Amino acid sequence: MPEISNDKTIFSILEVTNSIKKTLEKRYTNTYWIKTEMNKLNHYSHSGHCPDNADLQSVPSVI
Repeated sequence: MPEISNDKTIFSILEVTNSIKKTLEKRYTNTYWIKTEMNKLNHYSHSGHCPDNADLQSVPSVI
């Protein structure tokens, strides 16, 4: 439930995410794909994480 503070409605990230999910489920009743673009990929040496994509120009990523 959103809270009200100084005449402003404040939503948590979970509330916003759940609202978006409900909206998408109502609007798109069948399976759908979302095409995205990645702006920048980095290697994070402190954690060792590195997005794995061999050829960013020719290989679309589907999640």
